[in-house]
Parts: sequence; structure tokens; C-alpha cells
Amino acid sequence: MFLYNTERYLAALYSLGGFFSLLSTISMAIVWMHWRVVLNTCAGDFHSYQSYYDEHDCGCILYAKDTLSYFVGSDIWICFWATFASILPLIFCFVFGCYHVYRVCCRSTPPRRAKTELHQRSNEVMQLTVEEDIVEENDISPYYWTPVTIIAIIMVFYTLSHAVTVSDGFRSTCKQYRNTVVKYIQAQGQMVGVIQSRLSCGAIFDFMDYLHQDLSYEKRRDYRINTSIPFILAVVGVWGACICWIGITIVNIMRCRHSRRVRI
Repeated sequence: MFLYNTERYLAALYSLGGFFSLLSTISMAIVWMHWRVVLNTCAGDFHSYQSYYDEHDCGCILYAKDTLSYFVGSDIWICFWATFASILPLIFCFVFGCYHVYRVCCRSTPPRRAKTELHQRSNEVMQLTVEEDIVEENDISPYYWTPVTIIAIIMVFYTLSHAVTVSDGFRSTCKQYRNTVVKYIQAQGQMVGVIQSRLSCGAIFDFMDYLHQDLSYEKRRDYRINTSIPFILAVVGVWGACICWIGITIVNIMRCRHSRRVRI
């Protein structure tokens, strides 16, 4: 793979990775901030709400649980991780992305087409067109690719753990609120099977938007959000970022192997 093409791929992948990281951060923050007070019902006095920095705060919508009396959120640190973990890959994507976009647009040179003439014994002349990298002073050092490859491999596992947390928390909350819906509408018979098996998580979170109110009447809001949209966008964002980092790792490994012969 030529250096110019490598940098084009990396510029695109870093840009996409940064977009997906930003998307997941914003989307997860919207869902978390909207429900953090409503779901914070794990304290002894359900009508007194503590600061979300309190150690007893359970206002996280991920891994929320259905109990006998209330639908209770999980520990707040889960949402801290789910929301802000994307900032680190976002920083890496911004730094490396700006570097490779700048080189593609201003510095890097496309591969040169060189013609080579071959003379045979029959006095026939054959012309071959060969593409080759042009080595210039502004080329990236061959020693650049090893550390960035290591960083990319680490970020693959980092974003993978983040994606698993968000998607599994989404699935768990959806499953638990199905039980809440069954109890709320007093479903029986086949209706329970429909709610538990056929309704999508988007429909389940629609029930949550309209039926799940704050325990304190004075704190109830007169507006709603479509919880399923930012929640699903957060899941798409974390997995999109993970896939981009896998692509970045593959490209960096290929370039690292290609530059091995010029390293001293």
C-alpha cells in the first residue's frame, strides 16, 4: 500500500472515529441527564434527592432494575464511564486525524507512474508502467508507525469494552422495563408474551417516556424526550468508533510491515 493511499484511509477513519465518539458522548449524556433524578430511587427516603456526585447516587439508566415498588437506576459511575469514556479516543482521533488530513491535502504526494523500457534479444522494446512511492524530505519517518500501531491496538480493546458496556446496559434496561410495563398495565396471558418477546426496545422506552414519572409531584416535568433515539444513537456511536479503530489498526499494521525494510 502506497503512503499516499495509507494516509487517505487513515484521514477518513480517524474522522469517522471522532464523529462516532462525539455522537456516543452527546447521545449518552442526553439520556443520562434526563433520567438521572427520576431513577435515583435507591436512597432510604425516596422523596429526597441527593447530588449525583453522592456515593449513594443510583441515577444511571444503564443496568436499571425493576423492583417490587420502583424502577431503580444503577450506580452513577457506570454512566460516567459510558458517557465520558469516548473522550479519550476522540482526542486521539482529533490529533491523528488533523495530522493525516493536513498531509493528504497539503504535503503528501500521490504515487508516481514511471515508465521502464525493456530491450529483448529480438530487438523488440517493451514499456512497463510502474507505480512507486516518491521519497521526499517531508515523508513520515518509518519509526512513526510502530508506536501509533500500539496505540491503535490498545484503543481497539478500550473501545470494545466501552461498546460492550453501553450495548449490554441498553439491553439490560430494556429487559427490566418490560417487567415494569407488564406490572403497570396488569398484563395477563398472551399479552405478557407480546410485551416480553415482540415489542422492540424502542417501543418499551416509549412506555417509559410516558408512564415513568418522578416520585415527587413537584419535580415532575412537563416535557418528554424520545429516549430510544439518543439511546440507540449512543449504541451505534460506540460500535462505530470500535469498528473505525479496528480499521485504523489494520492500516497501521500494514504500513508498519511495509516500512520495516527501511528501518535501521
